Amino acid sequence: MAALALQRGWPGAIPLVWVFNVVGFVDLLNALYQGMTHHPPDVMDPAFFILAIPVPMLLVSHVLLFWVLLKGDKRE
Repeated sequence: MAALALQRGWPGAIPLVWVFNVVGFVDLLNALYQGMTHHPPDVMDPAFFILAIPVPMLLVSHVLLFWVLLKGDKRE
């Protein structure tokens, strides 16, 4: 929904992206915490590969999106 709002240039697109990013980041951190504490994965467990590959990529993408949002629009 946030990507569609940005693409269409809706007035509330940026606040929607903020909500998406904050909720997604908190949810990802919670899932990472739950996965590491309640079911610590063994190296050969398939859950290990989820925690080792896509989770760090998602964290980096959220941090980059925060950076872009905080930097703001510099076009004039």
